[in-house]
Amino acid sequence: MSGPVPTGGVYAFGAFYSSRNNSVTRMFGTSARSTFPFLHCWNCSTTTVEVWRFDLSSLQRTNLTSTVENLPSNGRTAFANGWFGSREEFVIFGGLVGSQLAAVSAADTLIYFPRNNSIVNITSYSGSAPSARAWSAHYVYGENLYVFGGRWGQVL
Repeated sequence: MSGPVPTGGVYAFGAFYSSRNNSVTRMFGTSARSTFPFLHCWNCSTTTVEVWRFDLSSLQRTNLTSTVENLPSNGRTAFANGWFGSREEFVIFGGLVGSQLAAVSAADTLIYFPRNNSIVNITSYSGSAPSARAWSAHYVYGENLYVFGGRWGQVL
């Protein structure tokens, strides 16, 4: 393996595999600074604004963060996400935006296009918009991302 090293201890992130370039891409997440494994502490963690690609052929890591067009400035964690390979789109909905105890639930939809390394923030919907939420159950079925439940509001 070669290349720069991503932030360690990141969880509650989004990731997808792209067969077009045989790579895995990781976006956002929470970086915990706890010394105990699997222990989450909002006082000792922060959301990340990172995009990393790992090429499975060359085993090369690449930090794409500084090159992503329209990358939000605030970190995000605990969001619903899904990869739509036929359209080459990674969809992110909601999550916690901000850091530590100031994080609040989001109600926006971000679409990442790896082909041109850009993000579009969808702010208007046809019909009713989903409410803000984080830590929801979610899955992709067909060409749809389904989101159920979750927590909304501020962390505390």
